[in-house]
This record gives sequence, structure tokens and C-alpha cells, in this order.
Amino acid sequence: MMSRRRMMMMSALSKKEDIPVWDGTTVTTPKIVDGMYEIYDAATWLGYIQMGDQYIWGNVTADFAFNANWEDWESWGTTPPSNVYPSMDKIICGIHGNGHSVYGIYQKSGSGPIVGYLISGLDKIRILGVYKQERCGISVCDTSNSTTVVKDIVCAGYFSGYSSFAESLLGGGKNILMFGDFMYGLDSSFCSGIVNKSSTLYNCAAVGSLIIGWTGDGNFEAGLVNGNATLYGCWSSVDFKNADGGYISGRSTLASGSATMPSECYYDSVRSADATQKQGTPKTTAEIKSQAFVDTLNANIDSDANLSGCTKWKLQTKGMLAGWPDLDF
Repeated sequence: MMSRRRMMMMSALSKKEDIPVWDGTTVTTPKIVDGMYEIYDAATWLGYIQMGDQYIWGNVTADFAFNANWEDWESWGTTPPSNVYPSMDKIICGIHGNGHSVYGIYQKSGSGPIVGYLISGLDKIRILGVYKQERCGISVCDTSNSTTVVKDIVCAGYFSGYSSFAESLLGGGKNILMFGDFMYGLDSSFCSGIVNKSSTLYNCAAVGSLIIGWTGDGNFEAGLVNGNATLYGCWSSVDFKNADGGYISGRSTLASGSATMPSECYYDSVRSADATQKQGTPKTTAEIKSQAFVDTLNANIDSDANLSGCTKWKLQTKGMLAGWPDLDF
């Protein structure tokens, strides 16, 4: 029988003060419950990833935080929080998020992706209040495995490096939202809102600023994908910035290469006004931040067979994503 403590942790945590915060040092090896490793706090999250088990999923059963002041993530570049997320270079099976949120990850430069290297997938999780310096963002999927399932993911914060979410998504991505004032960017000659290599995406979006910090030539900024892309019902609201004065060879609303769009896609005509490659149907920032746009996205999911089973959207009213469309899971 599940303990009363675990049942309480599994309940919806609506108050910030109720969310357990990592002590900065403890790493706990999780136990297997119902065929999966149970992840119920930051220590068991780290324990699962550092185990490097490639065959058994991790299963998140509670919200938790790595730093208590995750709402201050924008200041962490100059005033770092007390707890530093360790480097992750293990290959793992995957993590089921079950709709829970992980808060306050601060990771220094030179570290691997936050969840390591995925074999089977990552799903139904929110990773919020992140400050990630350099290289890959959330994950690197197994580039030889086209069956890796990555879906129902919302990430918000600052991501610096080649890609905000993944270095590669050979198996594609579905229902991914990346959000941030500065999505990523320094120490790279290109940056993209979600993935660094040619990919197929369903019902995915990026909201934020693309920042190039490389002073050489050939720099490129892309709203969603660095490379060619097949996009179903995707959208972006991004602006383009050049931190160190380097030459920008191109700025694209969705993909740096060709963008095949079997289902209607959209871009922010105001924030992306200086894009050199404008892909998708233009919408103003105000239109994107409206219930009418959310209704359009959801109507497309209902009517377009390519988007069957995709997660619907809602207009968020609280938290980091307040005022923007957010995945409703």
C-alpha cells in the first residue's frame, strides 16, 4: 500500500511553499514500483539519471525543485542560486512525467544535457525556471533510434548552446513548447528554438529570443529547427538578436533549411519582422496571445488528421507563461 507521505506528494501542489527543494548534495537511488523507478523528489531524479539504466523507465510522482527561487531565473547569469545541477552524460531509458513540474535547474557551462541521453523517450513533463549554460539543452535523443518518443513537454527559462531542447530528434517530437526571455545562444554559430538537426515536429512551438554570440561568419537563427523540417501545426513567436556583432547569414521563422508544412503553421509577424526567411502564416503578437488563436490551434487539431491525438492548447493565466498559449496537460 502507498504510504500517506507519498500520497500527499502525488497530490496537486498549487502553493510554492509546498514544493520540496533539493538540499544541493543528496542523490538517492530510486526504488522500482510497478515496474518503473519512482522519482518523487530532486534526489531520486538525479539518482535515476546517474544510474544510466537503459531498460527501465523513470516515473515522476510529484512536483519538486532544485532551487527555491526559481522565479528569479533571469538573474542567475549574474547572481547564481545556491544549488548547481550536476553534469549529466548517462544514457537512460526515459522519463514519464505524468503532468508534474520540475523547477529551478541551474547548470553551469561544460555540462551535458539536463536529462542525459534518451533511448525510449520523455513525456508529459514541465521543466520550468531553468538557467542552462552552453551545449545541449534538455536532452540528446539516441540518433540511431527512430522510435524514441518525445511528447507533451513544456520548458521555460534560459538555454545557452546549440539547441534549446534537443541536439537531435530522429523519432520526431510532438507537443513541445519552449519558452524563455533568452532561449539560448552564446558560444554557437547557430541556434534554434527546439532542435539542432533536421526533424519532423507535430504541434510544437517556441516563444523567445534567439541570440547569436559567435563573431564569425555563417551564423543562422531558426525559430524551431536548424536544418530541414516537416512541420505539422507548429508555430513560433521569436525575435532575433546578435550579442557580439557577428555576421548573420540568415534568420528564419521556423526552419533554417526547407520547411514542408502539410498542416498549417504560423509565425509572429511583429517579433520576426526582420526574418530573412518567413515560413508559415503570419500572425501579430497580439493575435498569438489571444483566445482566438488558441481556438484556431485546437480547431486544427480536431479537423486535421495529421494532428490526430495531439494535445490541445489553453491561454495560460498564471506563472511564467501567463498571457501565452500553453499546452493543456
